[in-house]
Amino acid sequence: MRKFYFLLLTKTCFIVWFLPLDSLAQEDMFQLPAEDILEIAKKNESLKDLLNVEVTSASNTAEKISNAPASILVITKEQIKQRGYRNLVDVLEDLPGMDLSIAYGDTYFKAYWRGYRNTIGDPFLLMIDGLIFNELYFNQTRTLISIPLSYIEQVEVVYGPASSVYGANASMGVINIITRKSFKTTESGASGNITMSEKGYTWADMNYFYQKDKFRLSVAGKMERGDLNQRVNNNDFYWLRDELYNDRKLWGKFIDNPSIAGKFSSPMELLSVDVRAQIDKIEIGVQFFENNTGYGTIYPADKVQNLSRWNMYEASFFGRYTTKITDKLASRTLLRYRLSGLNPESQYLEGYNVSNTSSSPANIGGALVPAGQSVRVLDYSYWQTQNSSYSFFQDIDWEISSKFFLKTGLKFESKDLQKAYDINYSDIFFPDSLKNINLAYPAPLSPNYRRENRITWLDRGIYAQLRYNLTENDIFNVGLRLDHNSSYQEAFTIRAGYIRKFEHLLLKAFYGESFQEPTPRLLYGGWKGSGSDPNLKPELSRTLEIIANYTIEKMAHNLNVYYVNVYNTIVSFPGGATNIGERAVLGLDYQLQAVLPWFKKTEVWAFYSAILMQEEKQFNAQKEVTGTGIIGDLATHKVYFGINSAITDRFNVNLRGRYIGERKTVATNPVGKVNPFLVADLTLTYQNPKVRGMGFSLGCTNVFNTQYFHAGLRGADTGAGENGSGWNGLAWNGSQGWYNSLLPQPRRMIFLSLLFRL
Repeated sequence: MRKFYFLLLTKTCFIVWFLPLDSLAQEDMFQLPAEDILEIAKKNESLKDLLNVEVTSASNTAEKISNAPASILVITKEQIKQRGYRNLVDVLEDLPGMDLSIAYGDTYFKAYWRGYRNTIGDPFLLMIDGLIFNELYFNQTRTLISIPLSYIEQVEVVYGPASSVYGANASMGVINIITRKSFKTTESGASGNITMSEKGYTWADMNYFYQKDKFRLSVAGKMERGDLNQRVNNNDFYWLRDELYNDRKLWGKFIDNPSIAGKFSSPMELLSVDVRAQIDKIEIGVQFFENNTGYGTIYPADKVQNLSRWNMYEASFFGRYTTKITDKLASRTLLRYRLSGLNPESQYLEGYNVSNTSSSPANIGGALVPAGQSVRVLDYSYWQTQNSSYSFFQDIDWEISSKFFLKTGLKFESKDLQKAYDINYSDIFFPDSLKNINLAYPAPLSPNYRRENRITWLDRGIYAQLRYNLTENDIFNVGLRLDHNSSYQEAFTIRAGYIRKFEHLLLKAFYGESFQEPTPRLLYGGWKGSGSDPNLKPELSRTLEIIANYTIEKMAHNLNVYYVNVYNTIVSFPGGATNIGERAVLGLDYQLQAVLPWFKKTEVWAFYSAILMQEEKQFNAQKEVTGTGIIGDLATHKVYFGINSAITDRFNVNLRGRYIGERKTVATNPVGKVNPFLVADLTLTYQNPKVRGMGFSLGCTNVFNTQYFHAGLRGADTGAGENGSGWNGLAWNGSQGWYNSLLPQPRRMIFLSLLFRL
């Protein structure tokens, strides 16, 4: 029976692999166990028939894939295993339409989806079974790196604006993680993997599931331990070299404490737990995610020691009640409480120059500095944010008639947010003047709230999505949503679309609006020179897209052409930031999927992404428009490809790669461009060698040990090399800015995984 079950899982991969690119990840479909999906496959041997499977995420309601008003990409549990993904950021690297900058630090990554480049916050929503996990303070999605993969049924990637359904921050799309909901043949089961790389980087990812009658229990968790120096060669970029991290003239006695300074080291300690229980129509859950990392490759080694820690946490407690009131009317009610913040033990060790602006010598940091000259100083600090929210959501599905379907709902959320960071700084020290290292550590932060440093946001929203089936092959969709926030007031969004079906061809055309709220960190957490201003308003966008899907028995093509206009964008100036910017992107994504008659089963896939036009307004210091220029850090051409071959029932080979073309950088980055690169990853999986349900996976990322880079974050203004750095009296003249211009990416890593399904 176990062997038959494995073969059914393989068949599941076959079915999902050929879902067209505009297929939405199908919550109802993929909550079914593998046996049920196999039964559907027997009835739907044509790929075209699979378009009739129900999906849920595009409109937050069940509908056929062909009726979903969006372009969707699905990554299944089998693909996650076959490709050897370590976390969901690895998945992002294979998604068309995204330009990534991965720094592995306090900002772990930035995803410039469809050209949306900003400094703080992500332009998409991250959800787990419909629960949003964007951080309350930063609106970042670092939780992606610690979500357990073992309980994922599939990852649903919805392209295009979804604010008319989900509200703020769904500007470029939605990523919804759908977890396992049931087994059919067993009452309980456990699955997961334990993995170690050849350099000692380890992780464990496990899930236990139990069901009996109307009771269901799921427990999932992940733990990861390692160091970025086991994956990245810091000598690939000048401003990350150990000779800077361990320079005593730059860092004084701090390098005598190996836990905070002295070498290129950025620890990774990730922990997550997700516990769910369901009794009949009621589900309750507790979720906790902790991402404790160093500062990665973001900052130059002469300004910041990356061994210091940045510890983010997310906790969620929820209850959900789902019921069918009548055959035509269904209801879902959600109550939730969240905690989201930065642990008070988070540290920051920095070095910078301070000028003596007086007319006489002055003692600065223990050094006597002549008038008009500068001195290098160090300081050490602790950082903290504490944020929470409670929310209520009510959604109603109403099948008015065979032609009309209405989805409507409302939201209320109260957010208790931090304004400025809680920070305790040490005194400043000239490196040579620091004789007692204990004097350099400030007092720990208090966990108590400072009420004057807090603000309450009240979010209210109401929406309606109407689908009208003019005929079986002609469908109209329209959605409206009104949101009100006590800080930035009202936001109204609309989405409308038309779908036309032919025998092998499916055409979709959509218009959508969205809004991206300024994060609390951007509004209150910094200073005007860094772009903070409490008067900032949401950024707004309009998207037009056309989707064409052509599917036959063994091959599927999908073409998506989109135009995105983002306006009211936030632009930073010396005196602060303001909403006066505008940018536009015209692009396309093309996907090819095919079955080849090789071995037991072979699938190939390829994406081609192109940015046909990119531009944004340029300004001078007086906030006057000086013309238009490129957005920066976007590759004009990207190619993603892969082949998966089941050599036998037990042995699987997966090879995938990506070619990212040349990227011209933002104007503040002195390197001017990021060179193109080609990277390939190989994963070999052997299932049931001696014990059924057990297996091994041998993976190799960056097979050719390619040296390659991503573009730096924010201003990316350090420059690429030494640039005449050195001492000028007591001052250090080194890197030009605070953010590295290039981010070196991991070299070859080989890992071995023990897989189990019990």
